[in-house]
Amino acid sequence: MRDMEARYFERLDEETVRCIICPRMCTVRPGKRGFCGTRENRDGTLVSLTYGELSALAVDPIEKKPLAHFYPGSRSLSVSSVGCSFTCPWCQNYHLSTGNVNGYGTRRVMPEEVVEIAMAQDCTSVSYTYNEPLINLDPIVQRTVKNYLQDFVARGGTVFFCTHVLEIAQALCTQIGIIYRGRLVYQGDREDITRRHAHLEDLFLDMVHREHHASSA
Repeated sequence: MRDMEARYFERLDEETVRCIICPRMCTVRPGKRGFCGTRENRDGTLVSLTYGELSALAVDPIEKKPLAHFYPGSRSLSVSSVGCSFTCPWCQNYHLSTGNVNGYGTRRVMPEEVVEIAMAQDCTSVSYTYNEPLINLDPIVQRTVKNYLQDFVARGGTVFFCTHVLEIAQALCTQIGIIYRGRLVYQGDREDITRRHAHLEDLFLDMVHREHHASSA
């Protein structure tokens, strides 16, 4: 079930489609893929290539994550797929984030298996990291993953998304951290964000502005 019709796209003509899952809004001709490499135009239909395909699955200490005093001493199950909508020059996982689904050795692991592995390995959290998780969140996949993650949370677990897409972070996450130039400059919950600003993007811009001027002083 790796290849499945994507949901976030629109047809421009009989052959060409536009992917709308991220701000790049790639125009994709037949037989071609968008910037991230995870969606392909097949006869005028955009197909997602990465459902259930993981490029990495590892148990990490929570201290490796960009969080402060977050379940200290616990373990997190880190998972990722391939492809990314960003080209960050400092990326330490470029071999994963820039990987091609046909050119990088992935393994098929379904969402329910991720939860079971996390529980079996005594992991307090599941971290979606290494590549941008947004590009894999088509509606059907999103519902499936959400159902199993809700079950994981109900059993005492926590889910961590490492994402650049602030609307998704604000909607899905209970705790949010902002990293600027390799430093954690903010950590708080949704209630704290609402007290400061209406949107996470406004808080992000405010924090980056402050840090930029502080470092320039």
